[in-house]
This record gives sequence, structure tokens and C-alpha cells, in this order.
Amino acid sequence: MTHFGVYHEVQKDDLLCAVHCLNSLLQQDFFTPVELMKIAKELDELERQRMLEGGQESVDYLKFISQESINVDESGNFSVTVILKALEIFNLNLMRWDNPKITQNMKNNPTKEKAFICHFKSHWFSIRRFSEKIWFNLNSLFKKPEYVSETFLSLLLNQLQMEGYSIFVVRGVLPDCKADREFKGVNKLTKRNGFLTKDGQQLKRKDTFTTNMEKAIQESLLDLQNEKQNQNQNQNQNQNQNQNQQNENMDPELLEAINLSLMDNFENKN
Repeated sequence: MTHFGVYHEVQKDDLLCAVHCLNSLLQQDFFTPVELMKIAKELDELERQRMLEGGQESVDYLKFISQESINVDESGNFSVTVILKALEIFNLNLMRWDNPKITQNMKNNPTKEKAFICHFKSHWFSIRRFSEKIWFNLNSLFKKPEYVSETFLSLLLNQLQMEGYSIFVVRGVLPDCKADREFKGVNKLTKRNGFLTKDGQQLKRKDTFTTNMEKAIQESLLDLQNEKQNQNQNQNQNQNQNQNQQNENMDPELLEAINLSLMDNFENKN
């Protein structure tokens, strides 16, 4: 989805934040979950070969092969090594923001950088500069990209660090994108009546309409869901105790069947 000319992927029920993080950073859907999984498996194989040099009976090798992938877990959380390998395709690299090579002067002037990637527990997201002055937080948990003023960027990074995020600065030349052209020569955006404006002109009115439409649809669906829940509650009240007991006994079996099916699917994929 595009807002204000900025490409932004939204995380829904999936756990593909690493994919969304990379694509939002690069401003195009370059990567799929399958492609990142392939990179993870290649890295696992390289590590296995390295461990094998110590012998098939070595403690390190036996420990390695007994573990799951070190580059992706079953929830779809990819390691920083996978992110690095994916960015190498675009001649991009990452450096930790707390690296000794990052001077205090650099930390005091984060607006001189091009982009940041942030990671905490199982969540990845990117913050990127467009053209010379315009920054957006491209967190896939947000419905749309969030404008970050230059004065607020340093505060945001400090806040994320205090919350436990690992922050990486992106080094290299990012691909040219539509938003770079959209904000060329623009020093800052302002907010008027709830809308972002550039040079006094409201940005992408249709994006705001789309957001309002999505909100109306969600509210309508929520009303329908509540109505259905009320109907189900009334039906449950009219059921006798034996029927309730039967339903209660059935639920664990269904859950067990679903879990077994999910495990089979996961094993087949691996």
C-alpha cells in the first residue's frame, strides 16, 4: 500500500515483519517469505559445513544438528544474519548504532543517516529518510507510515533503545523510489486539521479517504461480530446441560486435531 507516495507494508495476521521491514526499506516488494526462508536454509547449511570440519562426532556438531534452525524459528522470525544477507543483494550493510565506530557526533545527528532497522524480540521494522529531509517510521504494525520530524528522530531512537530495541544504521545507497521524488526539495511536513501538508497542500487526500473507509468497514464488521456473539450466547443459554457438556468434551479433541495437522504441515515444509 502507498501513502503520500511512500510504499508501506502492513502486518496483519502473519508474522512476516522481517519481510515487511525489508520491502518497506527498499520501497518495493522485493522479498517474499519463501526467498528469506531460502536464505536462512543456505546460511544453516554453511554453518553445518563449518561445524562438520570438527568431525561428525564432535560435541559442537552433534549439538548443532540437534537444534532447530539458528536463522529462522517456526514462528517466522528471521535472524539478523538473514537480514544482512538479503541486504547484500543491494550492496547495503548494517552497523549497530551502539558500535564504537559510531561516534557521539553521529548519534547526535541521526538525520545525516539514510535509514535505520530496529529489532526487539521477534519484531523488525525500518525508519527511512526520503529525499534530503523527510523521515517516516515504516513499522508494519502501523496502518500507514508515520511521519517523523528531524527534531523528533533522535528522541525516537533513544526511546526505542530504552525499550530494549537493537538499532542498526543502514549503510550504502538505497534504491531510488517514488517518495524520494515526491519530497524533493521539501524541508518538513506540517500537520493541519489532522492531515499532513507539504508546502501548504494536503498530501494524498484519497489516502485519508481510504483510511476512513477501512475504519468504517472495520466498525461494521465489529458490529456484525458482536451481533453474532450475542446470538450465540442466547443459543447457548437455551441449550441443556448435556449439550453443553458434549460441546466441552469436543473442544479439546478438535484442538488436538488442529495442532496435529499444523505439526504435520510444518514438518512437510521442512
